[in-house]
Order: sequence, then C-alpha cells, then structure tokens
Amino acid sequence: MNSFVPAQFSTFTSNFNLDRFKSGPDGSFSSRFKDLRKPTDFLDVSRMSKPSSMSDLQSRISYNLGYFGSNYFLIIAIIALYMIVTNLPLLLLIVFDVASFYLINYFFGESDDLDLRFLVLQKNTLYTIILVINLPVLFIASPFSTLIWLTLISAALVLTHASIMDKPVIAAYSENV
Repeated sequence: MNSFVPAQFSTFTSNFNLDRFKSGPDGSFSSRFKDLRKPTDFLDVSRMSKPSSMSDLQSRISYNLGYFGSNYFLIIAIIALYMIVTNLPLLLLIVFDVASFYLINYFFGESDDLDLRFLVLQKNTLYTIILVINLPVLFIASPFSTLIWLTLISAALVLTHASIMDKPVIAAYSENV
C-alpha cells in the first residue's frame, strides 16, 4: 500500500498542471476554445457509470481532464463570471480598479508627474490613494471567500464529471492494443 501512494499520486497530480490551460497548442488563448467537445459528447449519459476501482477512477480522471479540459475551463470561467456579477462590492471594486489604472496610465503616459498648474500629481501618490480606498472595500467584498467558493464548486463539478464519465470505446481499445 505504501508504494501505491507516491507513484500513482505523482501521476495523478501531474494532470493538474495549470500551464496547459493558459493557451492552446499554437500559443493563443482563443485556440483553447477550439478544443471544446460537443455537448452531446460532454453529457453522454450512456458513458456515465460508477468507477469499479481506485485505479479506474484515476485513469478516468486523468483521461477526462485532458479530453474535456476546454469544457472544464469554460465551466469554471462561467462560474467565476457568475460569482463576480452576483457579488456587487467585488464587481464595483474590480471596475473601479481597472478604470482607475487605465485613467492613470492614460493621463500620465510615460511620465511619473502630471502638472495641473495648481497641483503636481505623481503616479505613486495616486496608486497609494487607490490602495487606501481598496483596503476597506476588500473586507466588504470578501474576494477570498469568493475564491474559495469558486475553487470548491469547480473542483466538485469537474472531479465529479471526470470520475463518472467512462472513456470512449475507441480510447479504451487503443489503450489495450
């Protein structure tokens, strides 16, 4: 039993490499969505069954994370968008931060100072003001609890789907040959 854990666990955890979700084979983020599987393939009820053993569970998860990776990424993105939209303080905080950083970079350009005749503004001063405004709002918006919920819900959905979806017959046959 001791030899089971390190060897198979390292193989299992290697499938959680997040670098493969950043971009597709040609390097662009949009190419990641070219690998989306059809909903009929993703929700094929005839292939759903309980795994017979722990090794079967591991092989199903390993295969399905690679095969349905784009579908899982899309589901996680939709859940994240939903969580941000339903958490109004967090949404306002994100909009405020993006708008303020954009406007600071727009007005300052490459310089660090902005002369308004009666006042000289510095980039660092404005960034400090944004930080002071953001700290109390961060406690209200609770981004950490939102992130924990996103992680737990995504892991539950993805791992449940990956564990109950059996490999296609073609993939199971090619593995044995």
